[in-house]
Amino acid sequence: FFFLLLFFLQKKKQPTMAGQAPTQEEIQERFDRMRQQRDALMQKSAELEQEHKEHELVEQTLASVDGDRRCFRRVGGVLVERTVKEVLPAIRSNREQLKSVIDRLVDQQKQITAAIEEMQTKFKIGVRGPQPSAAKNTAASHSAEKKESAPGVLA
Repeated sequence: FFFLLLFFLQKKKQPTMAGQAPTQEEIQERFDRMRQQRDALMQKSAELEQEHKEHELVEQTLASVDGDRRCFRRVGGVLVERTVKEVLPAIRSNREQLKSVIDRLVDQQKQITAAIEEMQTKFKIGVRGPQPSAAKNTAASHSAEKKESAPGVLA
């Protein structure tokens, strides 16, 4: 799944002629695509964060239980009977891997957000509608600048 997400996030070349500036339509398409990528990353990181919290809760619960006690773990949609001492290391490992993936997604999200903000400044793009909290402050300052300057692209 993660490789599919990375493939989705790869930057595509703009279909402009050599030496020509991109058109407003091309700029808007690229901007919209970047916003969709950022939104997808935000959604996926929120899902994984919830799963991480669930793993923490299960780990805390099982830590106080006798290691020889039976428990059930779902593996590929099938419930498998194991002991707590067998399941606990796997849960810890999964939780750590989830945290690693979440950190990478957040880093990618920050990079895309910075690229979006750069694009807003460079092409004087105004954004309508709701914005994520990380971009609200910068977009508000950009919108004040746009009213004073030449018209740009509205997304």
